[in-house]
Amino acid sequence: MFYSLIKRNSRANRKENSIYFVSTILAIIAFYVILSLENMDVIRFIRDMESDAVQKLLTLVPALYVFSLFVIFFLVFFTSRYQIERRNHELGMYLMLGMKRSKLFFMLIAEDLMNTFLALVIGLPVAVLFSEIISLTAARLVGIGILGHRFRISFGGILWTVCGLLLVKILTLVLLSGLTVHKEPQDLMQNSSVGREKERSTGTSILILFVGILLLGTAYILALSRRGMSAMSLKILLIILLCGTSGTFLLLKGFYPFFECLMKRQKGKTGLGMFTLRQLQESVFLKNGSLTVISLLALISFCCLAFGISAMLTEKPEHLMDYTFQGEEKEVREILDETGVMNKFQDFYSIRTAYLPTDEEGACTFEYEEFMQALQRQEDSEGKEIMLHNFAEGGYFSFPHILSISDYNELLKAAGKEEILLKDHEILFYANKAFTENGTRALLQNMLSEGIQVSINGQPYTMKKEMAEYHIVTDQVITLAFGLVLPDALFEEIIAIKNTESTYWNAVLKEEIFEKNGLIQVISDINETLNQTAFKSAEGLHYESYIQNIGRHLFYIIAESYTTLYLGIIFLVIANTALGTQYLMYQQKTGKRYQTVSALGGSYQAMRKSGRTQIRWYFLLPVLVAAVSSVFGLVSFTEGLLSSYFAMQKTRIFLVGILVVLMICVVESLYMMAVMRVSDRSIRGFIKQVRGDE
Repeated sequence: MFYSLIKRNSRANRKENSIYFVSTILAIIAFYVILSLENMDVIRFIRDMESDAVQKLLTLVPALYVFSLFVIFFLVFFTSRYQIERRNHELGMYLMLGMKRSKLFFMLIAEDLMNTFLALVIGLPVAVLFSEIISLTAARLVGIGILGHRFRISFGGILWTVCGLLLVKILTLVLLSGLTVHKEPQDLMQNSSVGREKERSTGTSILILFVGILLLGTAYILALSRRGMSAMSLKILLIILLCGTSGTFLLLKGFYPFFECLMKRQKGKTGLGMFTLRQLQESVFLKNGSLTVISLLALISFCCLAFGISAMLTEKPEHLMDYTFQGEEKEVREILDETGVMNKFQDFYSIRTAYLPTDEEGACTFEYEEFMQALQRQEDSEGKEIMLHNFAEGGYFSFPHILSISDYNELLKAAGKEEILLKDHEILFYANKAFTENGTRALLQNMLSEGIQVSINGQPYTMKKEMAEYHIVTDQVITLAFGLVLPDALFEEIIAIKNTESTYWNAVLKEEIFEKNGLIQVISDINETLNQTAFKSAEGLHYESYIQNIGRHLFYIIAESYTTLYLGIIFLVIANTALGTQYLMYQQKTGKRYQTVSALGGSYQAMRKSGRTQIRWYFLLPVLVAAVSSVFGLVSFTEGLLSSYFAMQKTRIFLVGILVVLMICVVESLYMMAVMRVSDRSIRGFIKQVRGDE
């Protein structure tokens, strides 16, 4: 019979607090995904190429895990307290009927652990499946298949997820259940009263509201400041956090006169308008501290999820060639022939690069005053500031990288593009796409459309009105941000003056080679063969393959987007569960008011409408502040806190992030509807206590 009671109560608790049960499942999924990171195909794939970086990422996982347990503890404590307080009358009756306190203590723990085990049974299989989907999706997003993929279960991830959740649950339940069972039955059966804070004058509240808006505005301005965010000093970041936190707290605290004004307008009117506003006034006015914390948690969640999702959708590296070899042509070709690799390439062509020697006597001359004048004429923008810095006199563009038009056309041919023809005394401006974000590309196009002239060795050359933008090597053998594509004769003339030439051999695999097993598998097999030759030593020949490029891209996705997504989910679960639970706790404590309204003839529909109106306002205030603040938080992410890889795509990340914030607001509305349903059941329970079962 006792077991049946536990089973029945457990089922009832799960039904009454479905929000918390679902939140527990989401936390389990998030725990497993981050703890099983080491087991994912993408991590195993890039470990050899980015071993140090991967190891640093994996050492971060335990810290994220411990931090998550810490914040989850407060969520469980907060929610469990609501569950127990809601059942105080029932628990008091058990004691009055003779149930021993030890038995009541055991019953409370057993009920919750039963639901916890059920959440684990549901959550862990979903987490394993979700982890596999994430791993495969990451590979699909960059257009590859994962080597030797097989279904993997991280038993270590399962173990630590179970242990962590049970530790938090048992610690919380022992603490709360112990405090509850030591209360006297009459204390448990007596409804708690809602305290009232000393009311402030309207003038004081308006001043508080004004200061809150001022502090939030200061935080927003600092977040938008390009100067501040480019440096992103710790001092500036702390000021933003301090102003944002204080401003949010004072803003919510200053809402008191707003509700006071609305209540005055309700005087003399019928309905439950006055009752609704009084409930809201007390819940917001008295709970502004916790609402501030919830709003800040929601803000962090919004920013993390927005950045994480947008970062996963960033453009993948451009794939024009599969290999770049460095060395003498004869030696490279001999090794490739001996190993049987050469016959797997459909294209094998050279890219010769050099730099224009202008820094010593007797070298070439390069004058680009007209280029800088055209740049100065452009409208002020962030891109203009970047370009002025990049092309300042004495900078690296004073002795720019150069390459020949015939070599660049070989690259275009391999990419299936039309060749570019240069007229007499015409050159082509080269700009790597990775360095032309934030409006820089459009700015350069505007400049080139003017027909800019430069001078090389005293001869005038006109820059073509289009740019060369294709990567000239597979990965990072050289980083050529900006340069000049010259006619062949001029290129040969310059390297004859001073030989600064470097030759790179690009290769493209035959399509039929990788149609069966996939591109990455073929490249991996070829790499294994090459590593047994002169390419294996640091002193020997060098090569890079598309695997290095795509592996680096995958690492950025994992390191920056996965961790932020994990934190975003954790904070979103905590913020919404805490917000809903806090309102339901307040509603439970004010149950006598609903009973009084019912006794005076108030209908269920009217009280239901009142409760739902309260919930809308209760969610709207902290979530709206968080949503607005998240826009400026995204600016902070994209301007000052991103890796160089993602920083190059910050405009795209910001725009996608805004869309993600809007999508999260839809999720917030679903949470709100779930709380409304629980609220409806609670109100129905209050009415039954007054009128009896109907």
